[in-house]
Amino acid sequence: MRKEQDMVREFHIKYGFLVNTGFDTHELLKRHAFISEETGELARAIMTDNKLEIVDALVDTMYFILGTAVILGVDLEDEFAKVHQQNMLKPNKKSTAGKLLKK
Repeated sequence: MRKEQDMVREFHIKYGFLVNTGFDTHELLKRHAFISEETGELARAIMTDNKLEIVDALVDTMYFILGTAVILGVDLEDEFAKVHQQNMLKPNKKSTAGKLLKK
């Protein structure tokens, strides 16, 4: 994931987007809106069973998420590894929606 985040950082630098500016509520709310737009596109692609559009929306969503991490100066690869480690410790109990329960 670090490679992908570095690619997005390169994009931010080339086009003058923020890099390592830390927490800024206004900027993070804008990023949230972009991510919401992309997840909306994902939902529409799923509803129309359009695999190409599903993949496009997934990648676009990741791009905005990684860009948000670039702005915050957070290495998502390290954080992802921590979450994965905790997820692997969860018991194999699922909610009715199919999500693993924390306890």
